[in-house]
Amino acid sequence: GVTWIELPRLSTPELPAGQRDGYYVNSDGTVWILTRHLSMFGVLAEQAVPLTITSSSSTLAIGESAQLTIEGGEGDGVLTVESLNPGVCTVSVSRVVTTTGPGTCSIRATKSSAGRFLEATTSINLQVGSLGGSSGSAVIEEKPVVVEQPRVEAPVVEQPKVTKPKKNETQAGGGTTSNGSENDGEDSGSGESSDEAGLKERIADAQELAKTPFTPGVDSPMPSDGVIAVITENGQIVEVTVTVLPTENGILVVGPDFSARISTEDVDGSPLEVDDQGRIKLQGGTVLNVKVSGFAPNSVITLWLFSDPASFGEFTVDSNGELEISVPIPDGVALGEHTVQMNGVSANGELRTMNVAVVVAEEENALQGNLMPTILAAMAAIALASLVIARRRRVTTGTGEVIDQP
Repeated sequence: GVTWIELPRLSTPELPAGQRDGYYVNSDGTVWILTRHLSMFGVLAEQAVPLTITSSSSTLAIGESAQLTIEGGEGDGVLTVESLNPGVCTVSVSRVVTTTGPGTCSIRATKSSAGRFLEATTSINLQVGSLGGSSGSAVIEEKPVVVEQPRVEAPVVEQPKVTKPKKNETQAGGGTTSNGSENDGEDSGSGESSDEAGLKERIADAQELAKTPFTPGVDSPMPSDGVIAVITENGQIVEVTVTVLPTENGILVVGPDFSARISTEDVDGSPLEVDDQGRIKLQGGTVLNVKVSGFAPNSVITLWLFSDPASFGEFTVDSNGELEISVPIPDGVALGEHTVQMNGVSANGELRTMNVAVVVAEEENALQGNLMPTILAAMAAIALASLVIARRRRVTTGTGEVIDQP
């Protein structure tokens, strides 16, 4: 009285269009039976609502970011998003894609199996092209050079810590307050959850701290010995990737959820080359270009030049946590090694400090400029002598003597 049904074996854990049943052998040896209709043995069902992933931009330049939107799927499975090629792009916890190199950026979203539903996956490809705008081309003139930075030691003096909200006082999603009263996890007056209020408070506190410079080597880590950029969040050093950008004559610094592209231009708008250690060159009167992403929306960033320090000013990032500015380098900066410092607030309310090694170089025509007064004086003297000689004439006296007269 038993009826046997032969199920076709599937190459992927998904049913092809038009096929009602099948089985898939997972990597751990378990067998998944897939069906599009109800059965007597209660197998897991395919998530009928397709999982989709879209991006705010399909073509990006190196160092640019895009926001991902993921919709669909069924069940209570955990949703994860990952980059399949971190050398081209990374994805933050807030689903912001940041590009790190040229090529195809492949992003995969997965909603795990839970309850009666199977796992569902989807993916998207973004093209990462040359610097300076999303042109849609994935071709770049010169290959960026990723700089392997040595491990950075902790700062001598830790930066001020930004206090996080005490979750035992008011728990999100319901519970009791410190005085034992019932709480549904929201502020009764504003409708704002305690976590949201705590984040705003942390951002406000960190923003005030970010307005203060932190001396490299004293209050914050100092770039040295092959280290181009050092970033801390709440005083803790963050692992970053530094890429020298030949076509931009600058550098790209990428962290877990932020990026910074920094370069300089001379007075004529031509990029200044980085030195052999990957450090950015500055000159008096030149322009420093900064483009960052991954900061708290509408927060303030301050920019400093050490070691005096000299302030470039305060700047407000946009609602996407991004900022793009160009600031002039003051005249009279001493030649040699310096540090550009940028202080801001992460999307999680952490005080973020970025120290970048730069070199103030002498202008290529500086020697010519120093000799110019001497050269002009010599040329004037030669011209005057030639004029005097040209105006003299030879005459013969009554005694037969030949003389030159003016």
